[in-house]
Amino acid sequence: MNVLVKVGDKIRMDGERQRYTVQGVRNGFILATKPLNVMKTYLYTLIDIQEGVRGPLNSVFGIFEEVNSPEGATRFFDWIEEEGGWGTWGVSRRRYKALSDGEIAQLVSK
Repeated sequence: MNVLVKVGDKIRMDGERQRYTVQGVRNGFILATKPLNVMKTYLYTLIDIQEGVRGPLNSVFGIFEEVNSPEGATRFFDWIEEEGGWGTWGVSRRRYKALSDGEIAQLVSK
């Protein structure tokens, strides 16, 4: 599968009004954010293309890095690779959401 999206692209997730902005793409993972205007912050989602799921990082303390920029996403992906790689880290199995066929179609080509 080839990833179709690149940094800066907007992607839409089913059931959500606001689109996410792709901040980083690496090793079959996409990190995307959307503004949470009420609290003047943002929400992120980590997309695992191979597993077909999205959600937060599988960490008790959540994500440590400001990832609302391509630079922050690069630092995040570098940290993942330094701290055990994708075999250790990934999308939370407790709070993940399966990607729909439409969501997958906008992200990858088969």
